[in-house]
Amino acid sequence: MIVGVVLDGEGVPLCCEMWPGSTADAKVLTPLAKRLQRRFGIENVCVVADRGMVSESVLEEIESMRWGYIVGARLRAVREVREKVLSHPGRYREVIPA
Repeated sequence: MIVGVVLDGEGVPLCCEMWPGSTADAKVLTPLAKRLQRRFGIENVCVVADRGMVSESVLEEIESMRWGYIVGARLRAVREVREKVLSHPGRYREVIPA
């Protein structure tokens, strides 16, 4: 099972959603967020996801809706992350050394 949590601006949980673990995360992420946005009258959305939940097309869709996002990525394996983040010391903190 996959569990998603909706938090308000202060971090208080409003509800949770569950879907089967065999579901492709990227296929349910934006439709689910849109439904919750309508349900709760949410104006500002920020998607927080690990790297397995998003694809390039999902990020493009999130950006086209002008939503914020925080996505996990392998620092050295993703060229854009490597160029934009690792080239500026102090913008990241290594949790587990490579």
